[in-house]
Amino acid sequence: MKKIIFLLFLLMPFSVFADDSICSTAIINSIYSIEEELNNCKIDMTNNPSTADMNEATYKSADCIIAVVYKIFDTFYTKRNKQVKEDFNKLVVNIYKNCHNISQYSDMADHATMRNTEAISRANYIFRQIAKDYIQQMKGDCWL
Repeated sequence: MKKIIFLLFLLMPFSVFADDSICSTAIINSIYSIEEELNNCKIDMTNNPSTADMNEATYKSADCIIAVVYKIFDTFYTKRNKQVKEDFNKLVVNIYKNCHNISQYSDMADHATMRNTEAISRANYIFRQIAKDYIQQMKGDCWL
């Protein structure tokens, strides 16, 4: 019984400390609002879409995700806003290039149209993961 009480005593300070955020309510709400915006960046297509429809829907989703990342920069990276945006823009271009390299340029690649769609989808996934990483970093900085 003493061991259980001792263990509970050890855990109590950590749980109390974990509930305290170092960020204001406005910042916390902003983080959750941005996270919700990211969750709304979806690939919407009609039934039986053409390849062009798939590409357009995925590009729209990627544009939405990129806009969310820009909002993160404008809200939480004000001191180095220009630099992080420039670096991110370069990253976006290189991600698209790399995804096309992976999907379309191997010696085994065929069905070029679908490989293009695959590359765009791969880039969309990477952009979403990057946005999630930024959100996770902000949550960590606020101890959320």
